Amino acid sequence: MLTLITSTLLALGFAQETAAVQATDAKAELSAVAQKLAAAESYRFTIATETKRLVDGEEQQSGGRGGPGARGEGLENTPVKGACCKGLPMQLATGETEAYKEGEQVVYKGADGKWQVFARSGPGAAGGEGGGRAGRGAGGGEGGGAGQGGEPGARGAGMADRGGMRGLFTLRTVVAPHEMLAGFGSMVADVEKKPEGGLVVFTGQLTADGAEKIGGRGGPRGMRAGGGPAGGGEGPPMETAGTYRLETKDGAVVGLKVEIKRSGNFGERTIETTITRTFTFADLGATKYEVPEEALAQLKG
Repeated sequence: MLTLITSTLLALGFAQETAAVQATDAKAELSAVAQKLAAAESYRFTIATETKRLVDGEEQQSGGRGGPGARGEGLENTPVKGACCKGLPMQLATGETEAYKEGEQVVYKGADGKWQVFARSGPGAAGGEGGGRAGRGAGGGEGGGAGQGGEPGARGAGMADRGGMRGLFTLRTVVAPHEMLAGFGSMVADVEKKPEGGLVVFTGQLTADGAEKIGGRGGPRGMRAGGGPAGGGEGPPMETAGTYRLETKDGAVVGLKVEIKRSGNFGERTIETTITRTFTFADLGATKYEVPEEALAQLKG
């Protein structure tokens, strides 16, 4: 009997040790594939965003600030398409709006067909909050549905269309996906790896710090809710948590889904916000595009 108990305990200990090693290996593999995209010479991406807000358990409509296509059942935002290539400004588009971004500078193609700097609050004030990438020149990278309220005086020449303005406020808050993925391994609390339909999928919880870094104070990084560093104002303290799903194929990232949940109390009201952002990636290392000379001149000017 003693031998049986000893054998059982040894088997359990071995199983636990094996599970711990597998989890460590999975996290190391997750970090490696994320870093591979972060270091890529070029890639294309799309970002789709859905935001749901509950106040005292009831879903809220956008009230005019939810972004293009906002609906009562959730704020549906026009997807952002983009591309990053080392040494070039980041290419961005949403709806009919085309733009390029380098550092904090954004230029867009106006209704008159001319490229011009997007001014946030008057002539000469460049839009954008996303950082740049050393060597790549791509700033900011995310898209779809925050940053759309609009500041007075932010209307540029040739951009009278309200939907176009929403698109520009969305694009100026884009943060390049590779910037987030560069340190993604340190933002996850746990990792589960499994094959799924020809893909290798990594899932788990984000750390509290990771959720804050990706979520920021106003919404998931890449597009801050309300378009400002604090989401349009100093709101109540919010608790932030998040989950992720990273999809890979042949050792390369092809998709990422992050869900950030923020909750807190404002007076006697309970506020809950869930932002789900879905990224897809393609043409890793094979993406090519040309930036119009007029757009480059505006960026450098």
